[in-house]
Amino acid sequence: MSGKLKSWRLIAILTLVVAIVLSSCSSPAAPKTTPQVVTKEVTRIVEVPKEVTRVVEQPVTPVAQPTTPDCSKLDCTPRILIESAFDAELYAFVDAAVIKKVVVVNGRSVYLGTLNGNQVAMTLSGTSMINAAMSTQALLDHLTVERVVYSGISGGVSPERNIGDVVVPARWCEYQENLFAREAAPDKFSPPPWFSTKAPANNFGMMYPEGVYVARKSGEVDQEEEMVWYPVDEEMLSVARRAVKNVQLEDCAASGECLDPAPVVTVGGSGVSGPTFVDNADYRKYVWETWGAESLEMETAAVAHVCYVNEVPFLGFRSLSDLAGGGPGENEIGTFFQVAARNSAKVMLAFLEGWANRASLPPEPTIKAGFIYVGPIGDYGWSHAHNEGRLYVEKKFPWLKTIYVESVPEPDVERVIDRLIVEERCDVVFTTSFGFMDGTLAAALKYPDKLFFHCSGYKRAPNLGTYFIDFAQLYYLNGLMAGALSKTGKAGYVGAFPIAEVVRHINSFVLGFREINPKGTVDVNWLMSWYDPVKAKQAAEALIAGGVDALAFTEDSPSVLQVAEEYTLGGQPVYAFSHYSPMEKFGPNATVSGQLVDWGILYEDILAKIRDRIYLPTNLESVDYWWLMAEDAAKLGGSFDHSINPKFIQALQMVKHDDVATKTANVLDLVNARVAQMSSSPPTFDPFTGPILDQNGKEQIPAGRVATFEELLTMQYLVQGCTGQLP
Repeated sequence: MSGKLKSWRLIAILTLVVAIVLSSCSSPAAPKTTPQVVTKEVTRIVEVPKEVTRVVEQPVTPVAQPTTPDCSKLDCTPRILIESAFDAELYAFVDAAVIKKVVVVNGRSVYLGTLNGNQVAMTLSGTSMINAAMSTQALLDHLTVERVVYSGISGGVSPERNIGDVVVPARWCEYQENLFAREAAPDKFSPPPWFSTKAPANNFGMMYPEGVYVARKSGEVDQEEEMVWYPVDEEMLSVARRAVKNVQLEDCAASGECLDPAPVVTVGGSGVSGPTFVDNADYRKYVWETWGAESLEMETAAVAHVCYVNEVPFLGFRSLSDLAGGGPGENEIGTFFQVAARNSAKVMLAFLEGWANRASLPPEPTIKAGFIYVGPIGDYGWSHAHNEGRLYVEKKFPWLKTIYVESVPEPDVERVIDRLIVEERCDVVFTTSFGFMDGTLAAALKYPDKLFFHCSGYKRAPNLGTYFIDFAQLYYLNGLMAGALSKTGKAGYVGAFPIAEVVRHINSFVLGFREINPKGTVDVNWLMSWYDPVKAKQAAEALIAGGVDALAFTEDSPSVLQVAEEYTLGGQPVYAFSHYSPMEKFGPNATVSGQLVDWGILYEDILAKIRDRIYLPTNLESVDYWWLMAEDAAKLGGSFDHSINPKFIQALQMVKHDDVATKTANVLDLVNARVAQMSSSPPTFDPFTGPILDQNGKEQIPAGRVATFEELLTMQYLVQGCTGQLP
């Protein structure tokens, strides 16, 4: 502990007017009293303590949170809470502040005053996750805390970070929440069959990461969610980006040892915290590969957890005092502890000054994103839906600029990417057709400092990720309804190309159709085009001529719906299901439902992570989005106004179908039950649950087993009941 801070703490103790000691008892509690704190408003504390008020907690019935400050608290001034683990870390803040008052909470001095234009409360949390969580919760309970910031030292994890650097992560994880698995064979560990988590599926020996289930202040009572990452406050992070980039950091220790390269500030990325001090190269490598963390330490994620539950904005600052076992010699913390502590404090002081003057800060740097579409944006299908997602993020993010190129032939994609990178200076390029895959990979290798995301493919690189919103669940639901409404027992499917994605969707539709009508069949007519309204119309008419009275499709125009509408109005009902966009208006009397997509929320997630430096040109090889109904990205309906056309509700209710598992007696109730099952996280029903046979009667998925992700991505067979053929 520094001598100067000892003096401050001695002054604080000698000049306290009231010391508050918090305790709880198992015996009946005394009535709660309001602590009385009387001090002069002075630059430095000069008063002498007069009395001690003890606060005795007692159980109370939960009540609604007040909308105005609770002035029975120790302090009613709205403040930013500043916490640190060590005296040396807190020293710079106390020294720079104007201290008006000191209170004691759970044995810790809390310095109240002003700092760089902000009302602040400053305290030591002590080291460890538990201490940090206890300190934060206690101060949220007994002070009027508007925001929380945490500053301190840490071990470096990212290979790009060096000792003395300061990181301001965009999210935090309690990364040492683990299940310890039994050893099933020498050096082979196996978690129990019920183990399921959102955490990365990457174990370190017997240790398997898992999330933490938490409830929130404004959430439903006892309703928990699994949390792996706790996000920091967006506004505070934005201010940090603009306020701290020019801070001059120290690079030499008192011993004379200096750092090379000179320390820098990095805003964004990920931070992790756990109960252990890490000084192990193998474990450090594992943490980087699994979590992509900038740094690791023992407090911040616990504070982020408490702030998330209490819905209080939070931001953390950490400076690297060592490399967590990754350096060439002994752990470096003994040499660079003070340098790191002062650097973290310097950056946070700059942030506090920026926060007080945030209205005058310059805007954030712009990110430019390019989008390449295989069809025209007016196709009402695939490309239209992607462009709606682009418009959504462009409106949402003031720091984002976008450009798009439509109707790009698949062989030309690499040439178009060249233009977007070289001439338009895009930072990230999204390519939105399966046939763009090889060209996108070639471009990613050509421009290693740029980021690329390819939709519906499977080839990745350090700077190339993949993403998709799949409709297999929705086509299954469409199939249920088609099976209920069809009078002929025959349905048709107009398919674009026989790639795994389309084959999977055809099979889903067939599985749903035959669940209601076990003897039903589905024929397929292939277009060999993503967008060809004329051929789509001809294909639909040919299927109807063959006896089908229900149609689904994968093609980017409303032609199939228009054909169904024409036949329906002519007295020959054809039940149709729209594709990708709200197409019901093109067949309001024939469109039962369909598949809708929200690319906007997926693009929002990707671009926010690029902005926050979570996605870098070095870590996208394992990034593969596969979003479904549970993410609210895939939606049932031919219109965003309703999931099922009201004209068909009664007809679906009239079709009896007893399902023991869902306790439903008609098709409408079954559809709604399946929607609930597949919208849960994780889903409790999967259409591709065996036994599933192909057209030739061969078992592809055995009874009781669900198709694997790889099987879905490579599906090249049509299921039993499909009379169409793969070209």
